Amino acid sequence: MLRGTSQTSLDYLDEELWKGSPECFLPHGLAQNDHATLQPIMLGTGIAPENMQALMLVDGAAFEASEARQMARVMILFDGQNKTILNIARGQWKEALALGVKAQYWSESLGRWELKLTRESV
Repeated sequence: MLRGTSQTSLDYLDEELWKGSPECFLPHGLAQNDHATLQPIMLGTGIAPENMQALMLVDGAAFEASEARQMARVMILFDGQNKTILNIARGQWKEALALGVKAQYWSESLGRWELKLTRESV
């Protein structure tokens, strides 16, 4: 599941995902649409259904401890230039460590992703 904080931004993302080339298409659906839980990727603002294996948070979206424990992976994407969102992400990092999960910090620089830091629980 990809969770955002605004239905407007999720609607925009949904629209943009449909515009990509067929070989790059990501099957997905908006949470409020019929059969959304059957989609490989669900875009929404609410709690992730139990059948979801990963949770991607954007725009400062929050997660619940119970969700983090049931997921194979929780990813927090943020704009490091936005101080408000950056502070939210820092808090989520600490929260994840407090839950006892392994956390990794990746950064995109020079056009590729690099692992910057790995921490076990605190």
